[in-house]
Amino acid sequence: MGPAPRGGSAAPGRRHPVVTIAVGLVFVLLAGIVAVVASEPSEGDTRPIVGGERSHAFIGRTADGEPFRWDPCSTIHFQVDLGRVDDHVLDDVKEAVRRISQASGLRFEFDGVAHLSVNDLLSSGDFVTATRGGLHWSPLLIAFRSQTAMRGLGVRGAYGVAFPVTTRLDADQFVSGAVVINASAGLQDGFGRAPSVGTVLQHELGHAVGLGHILDPFQLMSPVPVVTDWGRGDLAGLEELGEGPCLDVPTAEYQAAIHPTP
Repeated sequence: MGPAPRGGSAAPGRRHPVVTIAVGLVFVLLAGIVAVVASEPSEGDTRPIVGGERSHAFIGRTADGEPFRWDPCSTIHFQVDLGRVDDHVLDDVKEAVRRISQASGLRFEFDGVAHLSVNDLLSSGDFVTATRGGLHWSPLLIAFRSQTAMRGLGVRGAYGVAFPVTTRLDADQFVSGAVVINASAGLQDGFGRAPSVGTVLQHELGHAVGLGHILDPFQLMSPVPVVTDWGRGDLAGLEELGEGPCLDVPTAEYQAAIHPTP
């Protein structure tokens, strides 16, 4: 259940983000898990990696060593597409969002229930919404889909998948994205065990804001975690993603998104 890194067209000399995270806790152990290196320790740092604060990874880093992130001074708007699941799952969505907001300091705002085609959203590659006030980056979409629909996205054997989106205008900054949860997996509601609807949502939202996989089962961002909430490493990574100065969010425009290709 390792991340599948892919990038868009790169500006010279710049690294681009991993924009596809094929994830979620898998039905079977996947061969060839990609190891993700923990945060670089300072010289002489003797803190343990497994279970410790250093046990986290990011989707990517800038040339200056900063993690790819959302603008910490802007609100992340999100919508939920329930598909065919009951609306009681909104309780788990809101709790997962609350947890990631509390841990990172990033602000989220629920823009309501939507009915969108995930395939169309990904294939269009725009992630732009037109309003009377002009173009805006589309809200982060959290969608519930059948296993068959997930196969149509190129995702097999996973409980969920996250598609964080940057742009050719600033390839180091997230502006939109999508999280898709496998509604056919028979996951238990809540956060009482891993995997469950709540823990998978929380894991995928971690990817959506910039965390990568880490091979430490005591972190929720492990491909196969044994915990039901953030570990010390997860929390340290999320805190770093929510820190720093405000970023200049690029103006939304069509054909600017660096979007995932499952």
